[in-house]
Amino acid sequence: MSAATLNQLDHPINCDVLVCGNDLAAKEKVIELIRRLDVAAYNTGPAVNARCIEAITPILIRLNISKKVPFTHAGIRIWAPGA
Repeated sequence: MSAATLNQLDHPINCDVLVCGNDLAAKEKVIELIRRLDVAAYNTGPAVNARCIEAITPILIRLNISKKVPFTHAGIRIWAPGA
């Protein structure tokens, strides 16, 4: 989720948040706080998983600076086909 998205308090946040870390209680607290923003948050396991999650960031940045897409704040959405 981009800082620009978080700074637009008058707009809904249209993405999900992936939370990883080694302290389960801390992750649960972070997920609780994120859900207060009416945003889905998912426990994605231990901190070592951040390496994979952060690898998505350059792709989102590239989309955000591209003039070929109709948006400027790309994010991630987790969904189940047919749900």
